[in-house]
Amino acid sequence: MILCTAVLFVVSGVRPSLDLDGDSYEVNSKVDSFRLQTVFLMFRVSFGVTVTYIMKVLIEQDRPCWCVQPYPYTITNLPGYGTIYIGDSRWGMASSLTTVATIVGAHFVHKVSMPIGGLLPLFVGAAKLTLGYNSVGQILAAIGLGGFIHFWTILTPTIFMFLNFTLSTVVGIISFTIIRLRYPNENLNFTSLFMQSVIWQLFSMLCLLALFEWSFVKSILGKAAHNLEMSDFQYYMPINQISHRKSSGKQLVGYITLVFVLLVSCGVVVDVWVTKKWD
Repeated sequence: MILCTAVLFVVSGVRPSLDLDGDSYEVNSKVDSFRLQTVFLMFRVSFGVTVTYIMKVLIEQDRPCWCVQPYPYTITNLPGYGTIYIGDSRWGMASSLTTVATIVGAHFVHKVSMPIGGLLPLFVGAAKLTLGYNSVGQILAAIGLGGFIHFWTILTPTIFMFLNFTLSTVVGIISFTIIRLRYPNENLNFTSLFMQSVIWQLFSMLCLLALFEWSFVKSILGKAAHNLEMSDFQYYMPINQISHRKSSGKQLVGYITLVFVLLVSCGVVVDVWVTKKWD
C-alpha cells in the first residue's frame, strides 16, 4: 500500500514543474495541492503501520490461532526456521493491513468517493477475519486506530508530522528492544517491517521538503495543512514563489526517485540485518 502511494506520488511529478507560461495559475496550484495531499497520505499510511507494530509488541495479544506449522526440515537442521505463524507475527492487535485500509478509505471518503472509502476497510477486515489472521476485536481495534490516525493527522498542524515521526520511532525502538529481552527465543523478524515503516515516514518528510519551497513549508507548519484546498493553496503559495521554481519535472522526479531508491535500499539492508541477527 505504501509503495502504491509512492508510485502515485512520483507519477504526479512527471508533469513539468510549474511553468506559468504553459499553464494557468489555477492549474499549477491544483497540481501542487494534489502533490501535497499525496505526501500527507503517504505519511499517514506509514505512520499507521509504525503504530500498529508498536501496539503488537506492547499488548502482546495472540492471533485467534497461532497456526504454528512445521517446515519440511527440523529446527536441529536449520535453527530458527522450525515454525511459522499465520500473519507476520504471533501477535495480532491491531491488524496493520486493516489499519492501512481504514486510513486510505478515510482519505477516499474525504477526497474521492464515500462508498468506496467506507467499504474498503470492511472488505479488508472481513478477509482477514475469514482467513483467521485476526479476531473480531483486533479488526475493530484496527478500524478505530486507522480512523483516529486519519483525524489526528488532518486536524493537527503540519509540524506534528515531524513530532509523530520522532515519537513513534523512539517508542518503537524502546519497545522492540524490551520485547527482544523478554523473548530471546521468539522469532521477531517482523521488526524489519517496523523499521521499513519508519523509513517510509522519513521518505514522506523528505518529499515534502524536496517538492516545496522552504518558505511555503514554514508557512504551513502551524496550520492543519492536510485539509488545504486549491483556493487555500493559492493563498498560502504566493505567485512569485510559484514562478520562482524553474526546475523541470524530470529533474524533480529524478531527485525524488534517488531518495526513494536510497531509502528502499536502507529497508532491504535492515531486513537482511534483522533476519541474520535474530534468526
